[in-house]
Amino acid sequence: MAISTGCQLPAIDPTGARIFSGTTTLAWQDLLDCPLLGHKQDGPAAPAGAAIQPPCNPPVEVVPVVPTTPAPVFGVPAKQCSTPIVPVGCGPGQTICQPPQSVPQTPLAPRLQITNPTCPQEEKGPILKVTPSRIVAPVNSEVVLAAGICDGNGYYVMRQPLEFMLAQDGVGQLVQVGKESPFGASYILRMSPQKVATNYARVHTSTIQQCLDRGTKSTADDVFLEKGQSWITVTSPTEGTSHVVVWAPKEQNWERRKTTATIYWVDAVWQFPPAAQGRAGQKQILSTSVARSGGAPVSGWTVRYEIVDGPDAAFTARGDTAIEVKTDAAGRATVELLPRSTQPGITLIKMQIIRPGSTRGDVPQMIVGQGQTAVSWNSPGLQVTAVGPSTVAADGAVGYRVEVTNSGDLPTRGVTLSYTPPTGVTLLNSNPAAQAFGQRYEWRIGDLPARTTSVVELNCRAAVAADLRSCFRARSGDGLEAEGCATTRVFANALSVKLSGPDTVEVGREAKFLVEITNTGTTALSNVTVSDTFDPGLQHLQGERSPIVQARAASLAPGQVDRFAVSFLVVQPGRHCHRMDVSADGGQRASARACVTGLSGPAPAPSPVPGPAAAPAELGLRVTGPASRRAGEVAEYFVELTNSGGSSATNVRISVQYGVNLQLKEASRGHRDDLRRLTTEWQVAQLAPGETLTKQLNCLCLNPDDRASVRATVSSDQTGIKTAEFLTQISPGAAPAVERPVSPPPVAVEPPAAGNLKVTIADIGDPIRIGEKTTYLIEVTNERAVSDKEVIVTLQMTDGLKPVGATGPAGIASVGPDGTLVLSPVNEIRAGEKLSFKVEVSGAKAGKQKTRVTIKSTRTPEGVAAETDTTVNMQ
Repeated sequence: MAISTGCQLPAIDPTGARIFSGTTTLAWQDLLDCPLLGHKQDGPAAPAGAAIQPPCNPPVEVVPVVPTTPAPVFGVPAKQCSTPIVPVGCGPGQTICQPPQSVPQTPLAPRLQITNPTCPQEEKGPILKVTPSRIVAPVNSEVVLAAGICDGNGYYVMRQPLEFMLAQDGVGQLVQVGKESPFGASYILRMSPQKVATNYARVHTSTIQQCLDRGTKSTADDVFLEKGQSWITVTSPTEGTSHVVVWAPKEQNWERRKTTATIYWVDAVWQFPPAAQGRAGQKQILSTSVARSGGAPVSGWTVRYEIVDGPDAAFTARGDTAIEVKTDAAGRATVELLPRSTQPGITLIKMQIIRPGSTRGDVPQMIVGQGQTAVSWNSPGLQVTAVGPSTVAADGAVGYRVEVTNSGDLPTRGVTLSYTPPTGVTLLNSNPAAQAFGQRYEWRIGDLPARTTSVVELNCRAAVAADLRSCFRARSGDGLEAEGCATTRVFANALSVKLSGPDTVEVGREAKFLVEITNTGTTALSNVTVSDTFDPGLQHLQGERSPIVQARAASLAPGQVDRFAVSFLVVQPGRHCHRMDVSADGGQRASARACVTGLSGPAPAPSPVPGPAAAPAELGLRVTGPASRRAGEVAEYFVELTNSGGSSATNVRISVQYGVNLQLKEASRGHRDDLRRLTTEWQVAQLAPGETLTKQLNCLCLNPDDRASVRATVSSDQTGIKTAEFLTQISPGAAPAVERPVSPPPVAVEPPAAGNLKVTIADIGDPIRIGEKTTYLIEVTNERAVSDKEVIVTLQMTDGLKPVGATGPAGIASVGPDGTLVLSPVNEIRAGEKLSFKVEVSGAKAGKQKTRVTIKSTRTPEGVAAETDTTVNMQ
């Protein structure tokens, strides 16, 4: 009946060579798996003499621990039981063994590794395999051992009896025997599996796939077993070695019927040194502690330290990058890490815990743990950057900006900046002020925190034509030194321009002026360009509007003179002037001015020479400059002073005040600067009748400003005070806006009325997070006794804030690409009146952000300002 249902009957191979191959003599209980008894057969009915081959691959051997080699990494299988293995390439009832992947974990973890590698195909015949064959485990943990029979073709054989025996000369005992059939039916039918004693168990190779869940939430420590694998667990409360013998009773070949697994039980816990930070060039102490699970220190174990990456360092003066240290009576193994350079960086150190072998020889020396730590070497830094103009005319002003930066991770102590001007260079002023030590100037910056910069600005005068190299040297109390240099070509001005024309012309008649442009230098000048700016009382004969700009010559040879004429129609009576500005490549510039008096009738006869009763001195003042510039560009301004009276003016004082968004770069010879008040002055002993004096200022445009002001005031012993002003519109530039060093608002030379405008700013919500909004409340108060007009509110914000909207007396007029917000002008603010504005912004970048509000008006063209900070935090 069994034959008719496809069940295999017992068969005996008299040679005993094929007991595992399929001709194994079956126990009578195997017949219980026949379909006739209600049990599904896992494999197909085989012909007589054919093998029944339950499918699977054999287990993987764990690499034995060798004292001289790095420690094996023990871990748990990463194969998750929630994803079943799909049979591949098998016949009915067959499953190819899939070796589970493994994820490295810390050695001696409570969950230990079981892996299933492929059977060695070079071996013929069936093989008895146990995995792991050798393993290190902590005491009181539970090690899973899996065993199976591989038939040589990569398949496990099911329903074959196995016996597990724990050698009595070692430590440990069996804990659990695994299930081998559905619902445990095999135990009812054939009393298998069975733990007979704590050192002996009988099993049959399983007919089911199994997932050993250790009862944790993580699936990473689960063990997956295929059909044909049986398992047990072993534990030990004490140190020592467990030898587990696996025996296949049906195997007649004595060389193949048994195998052994070895478990080394270790009672130890350790703590590696944590990551540390140290100053570059100073040694670091690393200490590893080893103790028993009960807390008692372990002495005599070896800790191996090895440098694997980072700045040059060693453990000894000989330069050893690896060292082995025994734990002392306190269980500590301590070494000194000696840096061999002062460079910052991170040194990585690999560590291994090596357990010594037993004196009896039953436990070999082995690596039981490994890890790594890092030492971050920090150091202060010092860097100097000097920026100045590339070219400047001789006897002109040279401005330098020197940045001293700590690029390191630690503060730099006692920083000092020094500068010795080259020959022909004179220091005019600096911010902050310098201390003079003979020909050397010095700035005491003090301590520089990590990643910060200190700025020194200075103005010099270059008296000789040469290539100047100005070097600035910084030193610190830490012994650091740095230098930054700027090179400027100082050239002698080789351009000369002369204007000659009539003194008087009847209104409606032509006034013709002859122009002579001369190259007084020794080299040719290229791209000579002229610009003529004339008063409204003059009209160009060809209808050109002021200013007239014309390219004169592509090249002007040394000594060559370019002569031409400019003709105007005098359309108004009175004195009218025009100024001729000439420029060439290389910064060459020259200017000349000529005037003509328009007469309403025939030209009067020449007046006699003024005698003692000559007319008093009369000073005329005019300021001209560019109507517009972009932020980052240089604007050139000219202050023209004319004595149109009949007597000389003495002790003439010229004072020029420029707005907060203009930074003086250079000025005509003889000026004195007050950078805190944003003022430049000249003193002229005498200005003869009819004499014209021109002073030039070159200013760097800092930030967008619709009314950047240059205001000039002149006075003398014979005359009162006269004032003239020129306004330039500064539009956003390609470069980011430049922030002027904090200084008090400039003081007006001639305030139009007592009092001033007052401005305050406060943020309603602080701090805010990125993407959140806050509102700035801005209040402008007119503290004068008279009204003021054209009140303009401008907000400049760092890049961590973005403007959203504004409410109040004025809305948003424009928003620049750099975040500058300009509100529409308020026509009038009455005496004592207060205006309130609300500006809404959003956080765009984490950090402390600064907002500066500037108020300008007709009576306060120089502007008043206030600042506030807003903190923007991460999400």
